[in-house]
This record gives sequence, C-alpha cells and structure tokens, in this order.
Amino acid sequence: FALSVWIKAPVSQSVTSSFTGQWRPLKTNIGETSQRRLKDHTYNVITTSRQWSANVPWELQIYNSSHSEKGKLRFSRGKGSAETNITSSVINDNAWHHVVMQVATGSMQLWLDGVLQESAKTDPVANEFIYDRSTDVFIGARPWGYKTRQKTGQTQRNIGGEGLITSYKNKAKNWIYPFKGSLNQYRLFNRAITTAEITSLKTYYRDSD
Repeated sequence: FALSVWIKAPVSQSVTSSFTGQWRPLKTNIGETSQRRLKDHTYNVITTSRQWSANVPWELQIYNSSHSEKGKLRFSRGKGSAETNITSSVINDNAWHHVVMQVATGSMQLWLDGVLQESAKTDPVANEFIYDRSTDVFIGARPWGYKTRQKTGQTQRNIGGEGLITSYKNKAKNWIYPFKGSLNQYRLFNRAITTAEITSLKTYYRDSD
C-alpha cells in the first residue's frame, strides 16, 4: 500500500493529554461510573488505520513539543511487540510538505518532499495480514475505547441458585493524540508507487494556498 498526502504543521505541536490512563475509581458498585485518567503523550496522530489494540496496520505520527525530536514524522507499523518505526526530518515550519509512506518489496519507506527518509527498513510483518477490528481509516486522531464506563449488573438464575452477573456499559467514545495542522490531496493506493510517481505527485498535485 501507499499513502500520499500534503501536510502543513505549525511550529508548536501541542502536547496532548488523552484519556488513556487507569480507570478511577478502579472498583465501583452497580450503577456507579468510573473515568480514565488523563495521560500526556509525546506524539500526535496525523492519520491511521489503527483502532485500540496492539496491532498497527499503519500509522503516521508527528512528535510534539515534549519530545526531543519534535516536528519529525514517524511511520509506524507492526503486530503486537513487533513494531517498526521510521522517522523523517522536521516539518513543523508552517509550510506545505509532501509525504509518502508505503510498504514496497517487503520494506517500509517514508518519503519527504521527494527524498527517502532514513534507510528503508525491512517490514517484519510484510507477509502477514494485520487486522485491527475494522478496515476504517482515521484522520487527525485515533479512536481508543471510551472515556467513561458504568458498572451494571443483573441477577441470573442457575442450578445452584441465583448469581449477580456484572458488566460495564461504555460511554463517551475516546479520541486520542489529536493532530494540529492541515492536510491536502490525501490519496491511498492499494499498491506501492514508483519514484517517478512520487515525484509527479510532489510536483503537480497540490492546490494553491
């Protein structure tokens, strides 16, 4: 696959606080609600096909102001603990930059303004199908569970008598790592694209400001 997109990121990429911490209170009674704690993160998500598991079909991130490599892009892909990352030069100069990330001939590639960033890395899961709950694509943030949950319960009869079955009713869908900036000419391909195609997309296919 390949993704081609123009990105304009401001000098300051906000440090995000998202509801990804532990549930508080951890223990609740029937009818009570708990909420995830806010947690700071070092990067923001520009676009992703990741949901909220450890599987990452693909994700394009930008390091925010709390990271030593702030303003650099990161292309992540992997399955479970086998995750590979490629970074780029900085782009947080409030100017338009053309970005291509792709998996080509078994390797991961990240291109910035027509230049291949960091030596292409072997894709450890090139021959595996990476699935994460759906085939949806998200722009500007990543979905991740829910902010709050309410404990519910119902009495269930069985051979030994009655028992209380408890569960949680999730509330307030959670979006995390929000990106601050602009995108243009967002294009997804079901194949890798050539160097000539990357050059063409960079040279001819962006609307004027």
